[in-house]
This record gives sequence, C-alpha cells and structure tokens, in this order.
Amino acid sequence: MNGQRVGLLGLMAVMLAGCASQRAAQTQNLHMQMAQLDGRVSILENHLGLIEDKAWNQREDVSYLRGRVEGMQSNFGASASATTTKPTPRRIQTALKNAGYYTGNVDGKVGPQTKQAIKEFQRTHRLAVDGKVGSKTWTQLAQYLSAE
Repeated sequence: MNGQRVGLLGLMAVMLAGCASQRAAQTQNLHMQMAQLDGRVSILENHLGLIEDKAWNQREDVSYLRGRVEGMQSNFGASASATTTKPTPRRIQTALKNAGYYTGNVDGKVGPQTKQAIKEFQRTHRLAVDGKVGSKTWTQLAQYLSAE
C-alpha cells in the first residue's frame, strides 16, 4: 500500500510539474502577444498622428483657397471688363503682383521673373504652362487687376 501511495504521489508530482511548465509557456506566450499588440498600437498611433497632420494641412489649404476664391468673386464685377482689354506687360505684372505671384517691380518688361510668375500662375490655375499670357490665362489673371 505504501508503494501505491508513493507511485500515486510521484504521478501527481509529474502531472503538477507538467501543468506548471505548461502554465509558464502559456504565460510567456501571452507576454509575447501583448508585446506584439503594444507594437501594433504604437504603429497605429503614429499613423493616426500623420493622418491628423495631413488633415490639418488640408484644412489650411482649403481655408487659403476659400479666401482666394472669395477675393476673386468680389473682384469679378470690376475685372470682367478687364478681360476684354489687351494684356500689356504692365497689366500682366500688376495682376500677377496682386495675385501674389510676382514680387518684382512693375516695369512693363517681361523678363525671367515675370515669365516664372506667369508659369506658376498657370500651374496653380491648371492652365497650359507655357509662360505666355494667352486668352485663357488672361481671363483668369485679369480678375486680379484692381480698377484702373
């Protein structure tokens, strides 16, 4: 009978040891899964930050463009007749300066700085970028002329 008890105790000890090692393995596995989840949460937080920054910049862009459109709308009546007049170099420079594309002196000479301003204006307004003020460019640009 003592032998049976020792055998039974030995069997119970082996089973408990197995349970303990299995429990340790499960605990280690859970710790690894938690570390992986923490890493994923960190990555998602970084992505969210980038998305929030992008959304903020887009709101700023929209606000800027809204102001530009409102400015064009308020000048539309005054500039409608300007589109029917010939675009002289001085008028082109004045309109570019009013629109914020030209920073040089309004001297009536279409030099490199004026051509670059024309191209940037055309790019922004989705026109053909050729540095020349044709009818489509002038229709858009003349809206920036103030009453002369």
